[in-house]
Amino acid sequence: MNCQELPNCIGLIKNDLNKMFSVHLLDESDWWGKQVGATHKIAVRSTGLESQFRVCKLKKTVIYVAIDEADGGGAVWEKWSIKDSHYWTESGYLKRVASDTPY
Repeated sequence: MNCQELPNCIGLIKNDLNKMFSVHLLDESDWWGKQVGATHKIAVRSTGLESQFRVCKLKKTVIYVAIDEADGGGAVWEKWSIKDSHYWTESGYLKRVASDTPY
Protein backbone atom coordinates (compact mmCIF):
# COMPACT_ATOMS: atom_id res chain seq x y z
CA MET A 1 0.00 0.00 0.00
CA ASN A 2 1.49 3.35 -1.06
CA CYS A 3 0.00 6.14 1.01
CA GLN A 4 1.47 8.94 -1.10
CA GLU A 5 -0.70 7.97 -4.09
CA LEU A 6 -3.95 8.35 -2.12
CA PRO A 7 -5.66 11.73 -1.60
CA ASN A 8 -5.11 13.39 1.82
CA CYS A 9 -3.29 10.32 3.16
CA ILE A 10 -1.20 11.05 6.25
CA GLY A 11 -0.07 7.54 7.15
CA LEU A 12 -0.79 3.89 7.78
CA ILE A 13 -1.97 2.01 10.85
CA LYS A 14 -2.13 -1.69 11.64
CA ASN A 15 -4.88 -2.84 13.99
CA ASP A 16 -4.70 -5.66 16.51
CA LEU A 17 -5.94 -8.11 13.82
CA ASN A 18 -2.85 -7.28 11.68
CA LYS A 19 -4.89 -5.47 9.02
CA MET A 20 -3.32 -2.34 7.49
CA PHE A 21 -5.39 0.79 6.84
CA SER A 22 -4.49 4.16 5.32
CA VAL A 23 -5.38 7.21 7.43
CA HIS A 24 -6.68 10.35 5.68
CA LEU A 25 -7.57 13.91 6.61
CA LEU A 26 -11.25 14.80 6.53
CA ASP A 27 -12.33 17.02 3.65
CA GLU A 28 -15.40 19.14 2.83
CA SER A 29 -17.40 16.07 1.75
CA ASP A 30 -17.06 14.59 5.26
CA TRP A 31 -19.67 16.86 6.88
CA TRP A 32 -21.31 14.00 8.81
CA GLY A 33 -17.95 12.85 10.19
CA LYS A 34 -17.20 16.35 11.44
CA GLN A 35 -20.68 16.56 12.96
CA VAL A 36 -20.18 13.36 15.00
CA GLY A 37 -16.67 14.32 16.16
CA ALA A 38 -14.48 12.34 13.76
CA THR A 39 -10.88 13.52 13.38
CA HIS A 40 -9.85 11.44 10.33
CA LYS A 41 -11.08 8.75 7.96
CA ILE A 42 -9.64 5.37 7.03
CA ALA A 43 -9.84 3.44 3.78
CA VAL A 44 -11.53 0.16 4.61
CA ARG A 45 -11.71 -1.26 1.10
CA SER A 46 -9.51 -0.28 -1.82
CA THR A 47 -9.41 -1.33 -5.45
CA GLY A 48 -6.75 0.63 -7.29
CA LEU A 49 -7.33 4.31 -6.55
CA GLU A 50 -10.99 3.73 -5.62
CA SER A 51 -11.49 3.53 -1.85
CA GLN A 52 -14.38 3.23 0.57
CA PHE A 53 -13.90 5.22 3.74
CA ARG A 54 -15.16 5.21 7.31
CA VAL A 55 -14.78 8.23 9.54
CA CYS A 56 -12.87 7.69 12.77
CA LYS A 57 -11.45 9.24 15.91
CA LEU A 58 -7.69 8.66 15.96
CA LYS A 59 -6.17 8.52 19.46
CA LYS A 60 -2.72 7.54 20.79
CA THR A 61 -3.19 3.76 21.05
CA VAL A 62 -6.73 3.21 19.74
CA ILE A 63 -8.94 4.25 16.89
CA TYR A 64 -12.73 4.55 17.10
CA VAL A 65 -14.32 3.70 13.76
CA ALA A 66 -17.88 4.74 12.87
CA ILE A 67 -19.52 1.49 11.78
CA ASP A 68 -23.12 2.69 11.58
CA GLU A 69 -25.42 5.64 12.06
CA ALA A 70 -27.31 5.61 15.36
CA ASP A 71 -30.87 6.77 15.90
CA GLY A 72 -30.84 10.56 16.00
CA GLY A 73 -27.98 10.86 13.48
CA GLY A 74 -25.03 10.07 15.77
CA ALA A 75 -22.40 7.45 15.14
CA VAL A 76 -22.02 3.91 16.44
CA TRP A 77 -18.30 3.63 17.29
CA GLU A 78 -16.21 0.45 17.29
CA LYS A 79 -12.90 0.51 19.19
CA TRP A 80 -9.78 -0.93 17.54
CA SER A 81 -6.35 -1.20 19.17
CA ILE A 82 -3.48 0.22 17.13
CA LYS A 83 -0.66 -2.31 16.87
CA ASP A 84 1.68 -0.30 14.65
CA SER A 85 1.65 3.06 12.86
CA HIS A 86 3.64 5.01 10.28
CA TYR A 87 3.06 8.69 9.48
CA TRP A 88 4.45 11.00 6.82
CA THR A 89 6.71 13.81 7.98
CA GLU A 90 6.99 17.26 6.38
CA SER A 91 9.99 16.07 4.34
CA GLY A 92 7.99 13.12 2.97
CA TYR A 93 9.83 10.35 4.81
CA LEU A 94 7.91 7.57 6.50
CA LYS A 95 8.45 7.63 10.24
CA ARG A 96 7.32 4.97 12.71
CA VAL A 97 5.48 6.41 15.67
CA ALA A 98 5.38 4.38 18.88
CA SER A 99 1.89 3.70 20.19
CA ASP A 100 2.49 5.77 23.33
CA THR A 101 3.68 8.84 21.38
CA PRO A 102 1.06 11.60 20.94
CA TYR A 103 0.14 12.52 17.35
